[in-house]
Amino acid sequence: MQSKSYCPPEIYAHPKFLNQSFFVEEALRLSAIDFPSYEIQPTANSLDRAMLAAYFQLGFAEIRRYSIMRRSLSDTRVPKLPQGFSFLQVDMENQEHLGHWHKTQQDAFQHHFGFKARAFDSWSIQMLGDQNLDRQGTFILLENDEPVGFVQCTNECAHQLSGFVAYLGVAQSHQGKGLGRALLEKAMHHCETKGFSSLELTVDIGNESGALKLYENLGLTAQSSWLLLSVANSQTAI
Repeated sequence: MQSKSYCPPEIYAHPKFLNQSFFVEEALRLSAIDFPSYEIQPTANSLDRAMLAAYFQLGFAEIRRYSIMRRSLSDTRVPKLPQGFSFLQVDMENQEHLGHWHKTQQDAFQHHFGFKARAFDSWSIQMLGDQNLDRQGTFILLENDEPVGFVQCTNECAHQLSGFVAYLGVAQSHQGKGLGRALLEKAMHHCETKGFSSLELTVDIGNESGALKLYENLGLTAQSSWLLLSVANSQTAI
């Protein structure tokens, strides 16, 4: 069975422009023309009430929420790992390192909402082609030389003197052992050594892995959220 494809239009309007519905309707019309077989799933920020109201009036409803979380960085420490565990800083030129990264990411995220498995070649092109990639900021967590988790930092928020954790994952067989905490602490320490004063990340609050609770326990607080919307799947309202 062929998986469904999605069209995620992004709409931005000047805050003084009051007719947000015009932009929404026009964007949806163009999306339907350019991507007739795709299901339209737009996103909007929770702080943009006018844009959200325009979507809701057209029958859209929230199906997923991603919170933007932040905490300040001060006097962070490299986490102490259990015996047999170690961190490997990924060398972007090392194919073995990239293979560890790919294997761990694909395993860790296989049950996440919206995840699609990717072959190594296409995956590596996407990862290494990211213009915000921190080439020293990806770390693999090893247990007896076997990859069991990873964390990837980027420079997406460097202009705000903030580090950004793009991905953090633990292999299915090792979840629930506190390894996610160690990976995030490693990322925080790395970002502070770069001179960043804070760290940000985005979390799917519907993720059943317990990621939100972990981040909150480490002092990250929600700043705002991005809402994923759909007409076809409108069971969950804002």
